[in-house]
Amino acid sequence: MAATGTSWTTPSPTPTLPGFWPQHDGRPRLPRQALPEAALREVVGLYRGELAAGQPWPWLTPLRERLRRLVINTYARLATDHPHEAATLWHTAAQVVDPVNEHVHQRAVHALTGAGHHDTAAALVVEHAQHLAATQPMTGL
Repeated sequence: MAATGTSWTTPSPTPTLPGFWPQHDGRPRLPRQALPEAALREVVGLYRGELAAGQPWPWLTPLRERLRRLVINTYARLATDHPHEAATLWHTAAQVVDPVNEHVHQRAVHALTGAGHHDTAAALVVEHAQHLAATQPMTGL
């Protein structure tokens, strides 16, 4: 609470900052047009794989997922803004960011097929199946 003269007022629970939109959790975020393309390309260029790969810390799982989501969303934004690069962007997202994410692979295959890269799309389908088989527990033995 803040004092104003002799009375008390309660500050706004979600401060509004110029140029920011509040998110569902109350934290401000930049509007879509405020992020320059160079920043988006830097986000995808800096991603080097799973955060702290191999570490079993349970508190790390939500952070890994949040980072993976951010990078996938950045690839999606770039692919939307630059349709001539969509096949390459989705293909990279499928291979580098989330090799087992079915939605990302579907978008990549669709973009690759649409761009006439049928062999690359077919190879990505096989690669995705291999990743899924490698991550699934073996049963029935």
